[in-house]
Amino acid sequence: PPVGRTTFRYADEDVVINIKPAHGVDALYAPRRTVLDPLLVRAAISAGVEVHHRTTVSDLIVSHGRVAGVRAVTSAGRPVELGASLVIGADGLRSSVARRVGATFSRIGSHAGAATYGYWSDLAVDGYEWVFRADACAGVIPTNDGQACVFASGSPQRIGRGGVGLIGE
Repeated sequence: PPVGRTTFRYADEDVVINIKPAHGVDALYAPRRTVLDPLLVRAAISAGVEVHHRTTVSDLIVSHGRVAGVRAVTSAGRPVELGASLVIGADGLRSSVARRVGATFSRIGSHAGAATYGYWSDLAVDGYEWVFRADACAGVIPTNDGQACVFASGSPQRIGRGGVGLIGE
């Protein structure tokens, strides 16, 4: 749904910001990934991108000292070679692409955080809500289909494994 306000809560102070239409944007939106991802994939395909779902990179194709694509395995176990002028290793913290090219870190964080979240229906929410405390943050973000994303974040010790009834375990 279009969201017209966001509230930030710091200790005893509430800061309410009403969204004013500007530059063609009249509201905030937070569609779930189940809605957003297919839209992004369709837009990429329309722009000429070749998309391969459920495919795992097994190696890189290197030509003249430059990455020129990937070797991969499909979900059916079929090996494929996919040439590309640009390969982006957007495969997470322990990126196999970064490891294979010997990428170095430019910064390494010294503090760790954890988050847990879930989707709830029929919450009385008037916009985005964020609650900040010294060692934690929580909030509610309205999303599609009458649901809201409810989240909590803090240290890994405080959040534990996450999930309903598991916080702090």
